[in-house]
Amino acid sequence: MCGITGFLSPHLDPAQQQHTIDSMGARLHHRGPDSHGTWIDSAAGVALGHTRLAIHDLNPSANQPMISQNERYCLVFNGEIYNFVELRQQLEKESISFCSHSDTEVLLNLCVHKGLHQTLNLISGMFAFALWDKQERTLFLARDRIGKKPLYYAPIQNSFLFASELKALYPHPDFNKEICSKSVETYFEYGCLPGSDTIFKNTFKLLPGHCLRVNPELEIKSIAYSHIHPQPIHDHDILHQTQQRLEAAVKTRMASDVPLGAFLSGGIDSSLITAIMQKESTQPIHTFSIGFENNEFDESVYAEKIAKHLGTSHQTFIVTEEDAQAVIPSLTAMFDEPFADSSAIPTFLLAKLARSHVTVALTGDGGDEVFGGYNRYRYAKMLTRLGYLPNSIRVILSEAFASTTCQAFLKNVLFKNIPQFQQKAQKLAEALLLEDEQVCYEKIVKIFHLTETVPEDDSPFAHDLVSRWQYRDLTGYLTDDVLTKVDRATMAVGLEARSPFLDEQLVSWGLSLPLHYKIKGSQTKWILRELLKTYVPASLFNRPKQGFALPLSFWLKSSLKPWAEHLLFEVQDDWSVVSQGSIEHLWEAHQSNQVDASQKLWTLLMWRAFLSKVTG
Repeated sequence: MCGITGFLSPHLDPAQQQHTIDSMGARLHHRGPDSHGTWIDSAAGVALGHTRLAIHDLNPSANQPMISQNERYCLVFNGEIYNFVELRQQLEKESISFCSHSDTEVLLNLCVHKGLHQTLNLISGMFAFALWDKQERTLFLARDRIGKKPLYYAPIQNSFLFASELKALYPHPDFNKEICSKSVETYFEYGCLPGSDTIFKNTFKLLPGHCLRVNPELEIKSIAYSHIHPQPIHDHDILHQTQQRLEAAVKTRMASDVPLGAFLSGGIDSSLITAIMQKESTQPIHTFSIGFENNEFDESVYAEKIAKHLGTSHQTFIVTEEDAQAVIPSLTAMFDEPFADSSAIPTFLLAKLARSHVTVALTGDGGDEVFGGYNRYRYAKMLTRLGYLPNSIRVILSEAFASTTCQAFLKNVLFKNIPQFQQKAQKLAEALLLEDEQVCYEKIVKIFHLTETVPEDDSPFAHDLVSRWQYRDLTGYLTDDVLTKVDRATMAVGLEARSPFLDEQLVSWGLSLPLHYKIKGSQTKWILRELLKTYVPASLFNRPKQGFALPLSFWLKSSLKPWAEHLLFEVQDDWSVVSQGSIEHLWEAHQSNQVDASQKLWTLLMWRAFLSKVTG
């Protein structure tokens, strides 16, 4: 895992080019503490920088930037190509030689001998890379299909800049940290910046499954090179087929020349990944979990029981209030833009614990999205079935849903994890009056403003409402929130996180499964539960889903209160997204226990913390 950065700036002289790329690369040292390199083509005005976290082939011959043997191409690469051994063997059969044992050199040789388009279709992994073609004086950027690895770019004035993180763009003399007002509004709606947006004007994220071409005139062309497509599923021995696919994904991600372990929360996803890892290992694998002094938020006891049953070498770190709060001042610098998922704090602390023992950690990220783990999928299944009820029954149900009690149910249970839906939940009753599932679905999409993120009739996964919602979460919430959080938190301490559930073929398989393999009765992730039973007694994991939460509500009334009041009432905010009067009212309502406004307040606090750092 690494950090990459670079620019096309023909107007800078050679001394400016070297100073700028050195300064940009220095901002990414945490992503790659093992080595740092730069490469410059002064005549073309191009500079590439790389910071390396060595995982495969620890020798200097695998360092980057890496030049092709014909000296036409230069590559900087962040990530892992999981099938690089097979691809190398294929290239060697074509008499192509190698100077290292790294996946970087395999990627570079593929680009040289197969071309970029074919390379992107051949490789499997998590990646973001930049390739400079010296002959054509053209720069190419590419990002993996799921969006595991980040890649930002900024076409500004007479330059084109790119980097793994926004902070690496700051030292370039043409970069301007001008806040985008539309992005501010988007942040307050979602708690993060979805899609290609960033908090700054003229600065963007390369979308997953896309590549970018920048020609000598700095003209940009973005191309979607890959989409997730359904797989044919034959309802025969699906449990065994799923197990084989998941075991293959885990085994592939265990390849490493440095110490490796796993995050173990005690939940279904991380427990299943850990169980397969231990099955594949001849020694106890390293597992890590964190707990909290507050028992309401502590799952570490479950993780310890599963670790003991599996025979792993387990470490638990009990987080104190002081430990968690010590992380808060670094969040703005960690994410470079406002980010309102407070679980970034325990994720960082877990990564820090793991990094003291290993360099690579496997995670259970993606299990919920791929195999139907969120409670809202159960209700999506319910809505699907309502479409088949007689109209008279749906009228009665719609009237019931319109009642105050059911409105509260919808707001507090059905959509409690989707704040932007809460005020609109009562409108769901209208959808229940519609004639069929498709129309019902389209009405729900309209009510909840999902048209930008939920595929409609042309969706590759249109066979049921649950699959559509899974696809929405996979291409939205997972990429923009979960994977952003995990990448920044782990790379802040130089730890590589790998997610077997996000294997491209496994993702396609999971979304294509018939509904009853994902949601059965009131049980989510049915097929993963069945697989886990083969490794761990059900009594150790059958319990309500908990999540990675913090006692924020209490902290904002106690130890965090002075910090929060400073940001809310003393930091200058000229953006007027939320009126100061509304902030005061919300704060008082929370302090007097009239309402738990901790998530709304945290969203505001992360915005003000970001604003004070940018303008300070």
